[in-house]
Amino acid sequence: MYLKKKQSIYKNKNLDDPIEKINLLISDCKKYGTLPFSVLARHAFISKNILHSFVSNKIITKKECHNFESSIKTIASELVEDINKLNSKNKKIFLSKYGHLRPGSYDIMSKRYDQMSNFGIAKDKKFLKRKKSFIFNQEQKNKIDQF
Repeated sequence: MYLKKKQSIYKNKNLDDPIEKINLLISDCKKYGTLPFSVLARHAFISKNILHSFVSNKIITKKECHNFESSIKTIASELVEDINKLNSKNKKIFLSKYGHLRPGSYDIMSKRYDQMSNFGIAKDKKFLKRKKSFIFNQEQKNKIDQF
C-alpha cells in the first residue's frame, strides 16, 4: 500500500530526468517491496517447519495442521473468496484487483485474467473456502509450551 502511494507521487511529480524516476522506483521497490517480502517469506518458512514438527511430535494431527493453515487469511484465500463471489456485476472490480495474474500458472505465455475475453467460474463449482478460525485446545497449548 505504501509503495503504491509512493509510485503515484512519482507519477504526479514532473521529474525531468526519466532515469532519476526509474532509479527512485527501483530503490523504493527494493526498500518497501523486495526486502520486506523476503523477510516475511523466511518467517513463513520457519513457522511452517515448526507447525509440521508439531505433527511429527504428535502434538497436533495432520488434519488439525491443515485446518490451522486453512484458517490463515492470505492473498490467495482472498482471491478464492472473490472468485467464489464472482458475477457479472463485480467482474470489473475483480479484474482491477487480480487482472494482472495468470490463473493457476507461473507460465508467462498463459493469458492473464485481464487478457481473457471470457472467463468465469462454473456456478456449481466453488473453490475451497478458508476456515474462519482454529483454536488449539489447552492440552495442545501445554504440549506446545513444553516443546
